[in-house]
Amino acid sequence: PRPRPGPRAAPRAAGAEKPNLAAADVRGRLEAMSRRFDRDATDLLKTWLPEDVDARAVGRSLRFYLRIVAVSFLVRWFVAEPRYIESSSMAPTFLPGDQIAVEKVSTLARLPAPGEVVLFRPPRSALDAERQSELDRAARRGAP
Repeated sequence: PRPRPGPRAAPRAAGAEKPNLAAADVRGRLEAMSRRFDRDATDLLKTWLPEDVDARAVGRSLRFYLRIVAVSFLVRWFVAEPRYIESSSMAPTFLPGDQIAVEKVSTLARLPAPGEVVLFRPPRSALDAERQSELDRAARRGAP
């Protein structure tokens, strides 16, 4: 009897995407970096911690807290930012002392709707002028 051929890969349809080998390579590299970090952190922690403390568990906790800090910074820089209203320039909508969260993502996809509060950064020339006026006031007071 003739040997049966093994299973063949189904022919790809025209326009079908190839498997993303670059993503698999990046994932593998990240996993290797994570293993190296765990090993190095465990070795370092063993030198600092008493012998009865599990350095591997401390390393996992440390990595967990570092991730939390990194995510919180990313959220603050790219998603939402807390603000404190210092003056009455936004009264009566916001009063001095109010705390608000400025969401940064929705205006990337659409224009602000009527009635929405929009915060913006002042132009650099206005910031430079304000900084110069503060320096002038400080020079008149005799501050260094």
